[in-house]
Amino acid sequence: MTSIYICSPHRLMETNEIIADSLRVVGNTVYLPQDFCKVENNTKNYTLIRHKCIEAIEDSDIFVMYLDDYGMDSAWELGYAEKAGKKIIGLSLDPNKLNTPKAPQPQTIWDHWMHGWKEHTIIHGIDNLVKVLDLSEKFQIPVICPIIEKYEGSQIKILVQTRIKAPDKKYWGIIEVPGGKIHRNETIIETLKREVKEECGLEVEPISPQPKDEYKIYGSTAMLFEPFAITEEVGDHPYIGIFVRCKVVGGQLKATHEGKDHKWVSIDELENLLAKKVVLPINAPGLIKYVKHVKNMRT
Repeated sequence: MTSIYICSPHRLMETNEIIADSLRVVGNTVYLPQDFCKVENNTKNYTLIRHKCIEAIEDSDIFVMYLDDYGMDSAWELGYAEKAGKKIIGLSLDPNKLNTPKAPQPQTIWDHWMHGWKEHTIIHGIDNLVKVLDLSEKFQIPVICPIIEKYEGSQIKILVQTRIKAPDKKYWGIIEVPGGKIHRNETIIETLKREVKEECGLEVEPISPQPKDEYKIYGSTAMLFEPFAITEEVGDHPYIGIFVRCKVVGGQLKATHEGKDHKWVSIDELENLLAKKVVLPINAPGLIKYVKHVKNMRT
């Protein structure tokens, strides 16, 4: 499932809904900034609305910039998407611009903020946009699945939470470990730290130092990484899960917009949750291996 953030002025509510509905038909999750205004019932609470928009951009795979009507009210969103390394697509619905290689020249200094998309894909028409995004479903998405450990006496426990990610209604309320998607040009460890901090407020470090072997060539660097486990999910959620054992080094446990009801569970409790099949699918095989690993350590 691809998550898409549509950047378009709130005043174009009808146009935004048309674009969103077309993308949802092929199974995509769509974020509209105007939805956050509805939820808050207070469009003047700009700080809270902007915070929710940032969270949605972070969770999105693709950032769609509506080119036919834009201004400074949307500039910061594009800038944030660029910084977060999101794939950016410019969308035009104006048939008069079918042969235009780029959007109109900026009319104000604010419009200069919005030209990050010009280095990316420009698509004319909703149908073409749907076709392009539908192709993205062919790719598996790598996600980090941290196993956060702590000891209570001689008993080892790991952190789990209740999943409440707004766009994913299918798995709403299921048990999971904090984690999420790897951003472009972000290392596995960087993702691990960011996702745990965002989802539950804790600061973590890998338990075992990761190898430093590097291979540099043609301006790129490749590094050896040895995860605890790798899992794969097919279907509506085409994910590849990368499991890393880690420990808490700071922060404070708290509920967020993605996870609540955080709980440290014992191996026996974890095994019971897995038996009940209330654990997020991409997490389950890796946690089953972890249960076996800990039990083998006891013998």
